[in-house]
Amino acid sequence: MKNLYFHVFLFFVCSFFSCKFSGPLPPANNTFNNLNHWNDSALSKNTRIKIANWNLQTFFDASPSGNEYSGFTDKDKNWNQEKYLQRLERLCNVIQQIDADIIAFEEIENKGIIYDIINNYLLQGRRDKSYKYAIFAGESNQAFGIALVSRYPILDYSVHQINVVGEKNEQPRMRPIAKALVQIDDKTLSVYVCHWKSKSNGEEESEIWRNYSEMQLARLISTDTNPVFVTGDFNRDLKEFQISSTILSNDFSSSIKLRTFDNFSSADVYLNSAWLYRPIESVYKNEGSYFFQGKWEKIDHFMFSREVVFRSFSTVKYAENVTESGTPDRYSVWSGKGFSDHLPLECIIEL
Repeated sequence: MKNLYFHVFLFFVCSFFSCKFSGPLPPANNTFNNLNHWNDSALSKNTRIKIANWNLQTFFDASPSGNEYSGFTDKDKNWNQEKYLQRLERLCNVIQQIDADIIAFEEIENKGIIYDIINNYLLQGRRDKSYKYAIFAGESNQAFGIALVSRYPILDYSVHQINVVGEKNEQPRMRPIAKALVQIDDKTLSVYVCHWKSKSNGEEESEIWRNYSEMQLARLISTDTNPVFVTGDFNRDLKEFQISSTILSNDFSSSIKLRTFDNFSSADVYLNSAWLYRPIESVYKNEGSYFFQGKWEKIDHFMFSREVVFRSFSTVKYAENVTESGTPDRYSVWSGKGFSDHLPLECIIEL
């Protein structure tokens, strides 16, 4: 088996007290998707990196832990080792085609699946193409966590959880934010992986918990001295973020302002968004990474600080993970077919 370097869990619990949140957010304009634009520079001395993100839609293994969703338990007799290996094979085939240097995953059950991914024969190629470094962040009482695999060394990582006190409604199970320090030649890139609370129990009722996650992310980034790259499934569409006219680079006409929802912040936190990037022709396409009830949503994101040089961005539709209509080919445990209800994202950056 390939040597895979996992880092030790470091949980930092941030306690927040109840506070009021701001009102409606301004809409985002002229966003787009599936851009193959490339601002190439033959004279660039920066290191070019490909990063991907993919919510794998409840990727469980075949060993019952008691946290599985309906359909993945022994009594249902629908989920077994054979189906797991078939799904793993299809996943690795797409990963091989994406060929990213760093990949973040959401909705993955445990670190054992990371070992299975890395040691799949499809990914056992050239040494410079192998993933030798990985992290996994999850809690024993939750169905799944988040993960990151990398061809570049992960120097260290930490996992940050929220403990909210004083809200009217009891805090649901919150997914942590993982921060990995990735060494890119002589530079260090802070990579944050997020999976915020879903809207499954009601959009308005769950909004406060996504606000807390946004607050936590903003506070983490505000003290980070490295170039920052943020990715994951935020369960928050682009238009639901606060879009600012603050320009962080010539390639972006607007940026995302991460809110702290309080009066204690020393500075606002602004990040460029891959969804907000547009070329001269101002291409707009009504697409996204998640297709729900006949509509596209942009809930999976790439965000980054001004030190990160942005080159290209797209959703992954060139692999088998899409239907004939171009929507995500959702996995079905009953049939054993499909991939995920999210499209992977991929981008090229330079440091």
